[in-house]
Amino acid sequence: MACPHAQFTVRGHGKRTAIEHQLILRTHHIHIQHRHSIFCTALGHGRLTLGLFAHMKGRCIEVQQHLRPGRDCLGCRVGRPDILTDGNAHANTVQLKYQSIATGLKITHLVKHPIVWQLMLAINRLKRAVTQQRRRVVKLAVLVQRQTDQNSNVAAVLAKLLQRIANADFQAGAQQQIFGWITGQGQLGKQDQMGTLLPRHLKLIERIDDLHARRNPTRKTSILEHDHVKMGELSFIMAHRINGVSALHTDLMKETVFEELNRLHPDRIVNETNGVTPRRWLLSCNPALSSLIDDVIDNDWVGHLDRLTEIEPHIDDASFLDRYAAAKKKNKVDLANFVRDTEGILLDPDAMYDIQIKRIHEYKRQHLNIIETIALWHEMRENPNADWTPRVKIFAGKAAPGYVFAKKIIHLINDVARTVNSDPVTSKLLKVAYLPNYNVTLAERLIPAADLSEQISTAGKEASGTGNMKFALNGALTIGTLDGANVEIREHVGAENFFLFGMTAPEVVARRSVAEHAKKAIDASPHLAGAIAAIESGAFSPGEPDRYADVADNLRWSDYFLVCSDFAAYYDKQREVDRVYQDQKTWMRMAAYNTARTGWFSSDRTIRGYMNDVWAAHSVTS
Repeated sequence: MACPHAQFTVRGHGKRTAIEHQLILRTHHIHIQHRHSIFCTALGHGRLTLGLFAHMKGRCIEVQQHLRPGRDCLGCRVGRPDILTDGNAHANTVQLKYQSIATGLKITHLVKHPIVWQLMLAINRLKRAVTQQRRRVVKLAVLVQRQTDQNSNVAAVLAKLLQRIANADFQAGAQQQIFGWITGQGQLGKQDQMGTLLPRHLKLIERIDDLHARRNPTRKTSILEHDHVKMGELSFIMAHRINGVSALHTDLMKETVFEELNRLHPDRIVNETNGVTPRRWLLSCNPALSSLIDDVIDNDWVGHLDRLTEIEPHIDDASFLDRYAAAKKKNKVDLANFVRDTEGILLDPDAMYDIQIKRIHEYKRQHLNIIETIALWHEMRENPNADWTPRVKIFAGKAAPGYVFAKKIIHLINDVARTVNSDPVTSKLLKVAYLPNYNVTLAERLIPAADLSEQISTAGKEASGTGNMKFALNGALTIGTLDGANVEIREHVGAENFFLFGMTAPEVVARRSVAEHAKKAIDASPHLAGAIAAIESGAFSPGEPDRYADVADNLRWSDYFLVCSDFAAYYDKQREVDRVYQDQKTWMRMAAYNTARTGWFSSDRTIRGYMNDVWAAHSVTS
């Protein structure tokens, strides 16, 4: 099936042809369905059709670019794209950008946010027909070269791009590989940007790279590769020390990202695990608990947080636990009053306060949390008289302005909250709140009131985290993966005082190589399948049933951050949390051990580590 309006017309102006155009983004939401394809067909000399398209819901691509007098350029208009497969085929507008430079055409951003995830979905699905797709793209690359002026920069760049796609490894990591080509994420174009904007800097970087190469003739890693300046490698080579900020992340840097540079400079990577200041994150924000600690030891603990271990002998004292529980209850009442006054949501201070506050990002997996919330709500509705633990789910955090999928997660959480909170069957058992305008002041209210801290990122993705430390210090138990500083928190507070679930970093890598890993996880979990089906059907957006179709599609077919694969373990661990919380004496005892054993996570200790291992400095007061 082909649309008569599909064309991408290339008009050359002499031997120096350049292109600069921007596709206009008309809508924020792009929904993918069924198969995706990448293809190119030649229409004759000086003209070619380039289609990068998919089965989508919404409007068609509409792009306009006019010739600019007095400059080498070419104009193009892209209407509705050709479709290779049957079905209704429409596409929302996306953003592309080609930028001309003095030395030749370079693609700085082939596709800009917000369609990056849709392309990643497309690439994921291309795995099913990888051989066929590779043959097609190689053939099309040849067609581009034949049908366009051989001296044209356009032909060279298109051919290079298509060859890259054709040669890509469509197994584990292919999505990230192509994502990097498309966005240039984390890198500055050597000629596109550095050479034009900062030519002197580029020359210095070239000298640095050349000097490092001469000093290390066996090296394979380079600062300058594929016309890009690799900022991580540049920073490593120029640094005196590199801090991994947590034990796990430090090991991962040595073994993966900087494996060769670490062999060349084995003393350069060090670990100084992050810390938090007890002045703000305990003394100031939690006066009820601080006062109790003063009474049990003395106020010198503020400058020597490791003294919190002196609390441990008192934890089996019933009067101490009663005061500890009273401090937590006061903080929860204060938060309930604040939420009532600002958001109009009534929270029960006797319910478990289950809190996830952090930047909204797929690797931090707020969508895993809200999907489990949906599954729990379904269970409560089916068995309202069961022995449920009342729970309040609180979310807060901000997303980057251009991060469309993260904003969709925020929207979903708010829609779920509206539905769940208005359900008369479960309203006394489950509440959901997304608190707006997250900042330090709001965090100072939330952290002391938390019973459960959600630290559920995909293993291997979180560098360290400090919110996890703040929660534990204030007596919240952690449900989390072995990621970032969670590993060290669990070691310090004790495995028996930490709710661990999920895959390890090596297991995550292995799982991504499993074909259709998301589908297998969904098929194996009725709770997960039901939650995704509810999202997909519009149960939380009845006025716009397909509002979250792309979220469901991402979970079913891509799921790079393995939400589905970790769901069953997460759901089961949450039910264990419910059971433990019902025994308040045991819960408070575990919480008190978290406070007593997290003194090591003081920023004072981190700074002393920097003094000894990085700066070779000494305190003037020691």
